[in-house]
Amino acid sequence: MTKIRLCKREDKKYIDDITQHTWEGGDYLSSVFEEWINDGYFYVAVEGERVIGTAKLTILPEKTGWLEGLRVHPDYRGKGIGRLMNDFMVDKAKKLRDKGIIDLIEFSTYYKNIESLHMGEKSGFKIVERFYVLDRKRGEEIKEPKKTKLTLSDFVNYGDYIPSGWKFVKKTEEGINWLQRRARPFLAEKYKFYLTGEEPTFSILELSESSIDTYISYLNFLSKETENYELMIPEKWRSKISFLREKEFFFWEEPEEPNVYILRYYD
Repeated sequence: MTKIRLCKREDKKYIDDITQHTWEGGDYLSSVFEEWINDGYFYVAVEGERVIGTAKLTILPEKTGWLEGLRVHPDYRGKGIGRLMNDFMVDKAKKLRDKGIIDLIEFSTYYKNIESLHMGEKSGFKIVERFYVLDRKRGEEIKEPKKTKLTLSDFVNYGDYIPSGWKFVKKTEEGINWLQRRARPFLAEKYKFYLTGEEPTFSILELSESSIDTYISYLNFLSKETENYELMIPEKWRSKISFLREKEFFFWEEPEEPNVYILRYYD
């Protein structure tokens, strides 16, 4: 019988095993394990003594409960474990909302993660905003950026959400302060950008032919240990995607449309 409980430090070997079997071994769960243990609301599904699934709820600014880290070991996929954990986490988040600890329940997912989208829709989630994520092969030209700071006014070209890797916070002073503590903001000559998360996912604050020409060598520098890096940009920059294509940024799959969805729970 599958049970769900809080993750323990002694579960690390099982988390590492799940990581090795997710995204061709490129999953980040092992690298955030200690942080998630300390943060709380980190749950695992177990069969006997074996951990077979994970899920996390993170409290973001503006009293937002953010669902993430839903994983199932490949040996146990197709058995309803993902649905079980999803329902458990949504119920947990709703109880936190009822206590006034959070006001909103949200998550993000890739546009072709049909299972995640289907579970979200059945649970009461609706898409509230969309982003693009594009990839680029790291180039040889490098320049070392200078460190800088982020302010709310830097995000004038963004909508209601600001990316932090694949997490998204509200475009408010509280959101910016949270991001400032976690992001690594840099200056590429006169253009700001930042790096967040365990994977090389960048966010730029301006997209033009001139700015992307400038950004690339600095992105290359900060991606020295990887072959590719990601760029997360808002849907409202749709008309400027051509600037990225000209500089060898590419979509993972077709159709080439906003491919990262932010979803919010509605009763």
